[in-house]
Amino acid sequence: PLPPLADPSMSESEDDADLGLGGDFSDGADDAEHYAAERYPILERISFYLRGDKISNKNRPFVEACLVFEAGVYVLSLGQLSAEDKNSQMFNRYKELVESIEDDKLEGNIRSTMLERTYQAKTTLQGSSLITKFNEIRSDLRNHYVPKMPANLSSLPSGKDLKSAYEKLIGERWKTLNPELEDETLENAIEHMNTHDPMWWQTVSEKSWKKENRVRYILCLKVHRNSKEISRDCTSEAPGVTRTTQRQMAGARNAVARATAVKEAQQGDALYQAEKRLRVEVVRQAIDQRQTEQIEKQLELYSKYKDSYILSIGEESYHKKVTELLAMLKPPSPLDFGGLTGLSTSSEDSEA
Repeated sequence: PLPPLADPSMSESEDDADLGLGGDFSDGADDAEHYAAERYPILERISFYLRGDKISNKNRPFVEACLVFEAGVYVLSLGQLSAEDKNSQMFNRYKELVESIEDDKLEGNIRSTMLERTYQAKTTLQGSSLITKFNEIRSDLRNHYVPKMPANLSSLPSGKDLKSAYEKLIGERWKTLNPELEDETLENAIEHMNTHDPMWWQTVSEKSWKKENRVRYILCLKVHRNSKEISRDCTSEAPGVTRTTQRQMAGARNAVARATAVKEAQQGDALYQAEKRLRVEVVRQAIDQRQTEQIEKQLELYSKYKDSYILSIGEESYHKKVTELLAMLKPPSPLDFGGLTGLSTSSEDSEA
C-alpha cells in the first residue's frame, strides 16, 4: 500500500499555514519550504514543485519521470528478483502511484493516458520498458544533473540556499539554450527567464524535453534529491568496473586458465608418449631376442651335422646358408627411454 499523502509528524495547521503542501503555490516558496517538502510523500512533493499546476499534457512527461523513478527505487528495495517478478512489481507500483493521484490534481482524462503508455512510448505500458526508463533516468541524473548541484549546501555563500541552487541550475540551462543571452551574466539570464517563461523547464517543448539539453529530469531531481540512488556521495566516487570490463577480465582469466591446462595436458601427454615408446621398444627387443635364439639353434644344428649337410646339399651351398643365417643375427641395442629420466621398466616389461 502507498504511504499516506500527509506527513503524520506534522499537524494539519502546520501543513496549511507553514508549508501549504497540497495547496496552491506561488513562485515565492522560501528555502524552508523546499527543505520541508523533502519529508513529504512523493505525490505531495510533485504537487509542491508543480506549484499547484494540475498534471496535464504540458507537464505529464516530467511527472511520469518522477513516478517511474519512485517505482524503480521501490523495486530495488525488494532485493533480488527474477526478471518476471521485477517487471511485475515495477508495473504494479507505477500503476498504483498513478491511480493514487487525487482527481483534483489531474486535468481531463490524463490519468487514463498515463496508464496506457508513457510520453512518446511506442508500446503500451509494460514493466520491462518502465525498468529500462528507470535505468535511463537514474543514469542521467547521476551523470548530468546531480554533479551540477552543490555537494554541500552549507558551503554555499551567505544568502544562497537550496532554492537558489535550483534557480542557478535552471538558469544556466536557459542561458545555454538561448544564444542571444550568451554574453549576459547568469543573473541577467535568470531575470530574463523569470520574466519570459519561469516554468519552461516543466512545460513540454523542444528545449525542455530534448535529452541532450539536460532539462527533462530537473523536476525529478527536485523531487528525489535525497534518494540514495542519486546521492552526491555516490556520484562523487570513482566509477566502478563496468560489465564490459568485467567480461573482458573474466575472458582474460579464462584464457590464462585454458593455456595453463593445455600446457599441463601437453606435458602429461609427452610423458605418456615417451612411456609408450619405451614399452614398444621392450616388446621389439623381446621379438628380436626370440628371432636370434631361433637362428642360433639353426646354426647349432648346421655345425653339429655339418658333414651330413655337405653331403646332402654340397659344401658351397652349406657355407652360403650359414652365411645368410649369420647375417640375420642382430647385435643387442640399448633401450631408448625417449627422454624419460628416473624411469625403469616395470616387472611386466622385464617379463616381456
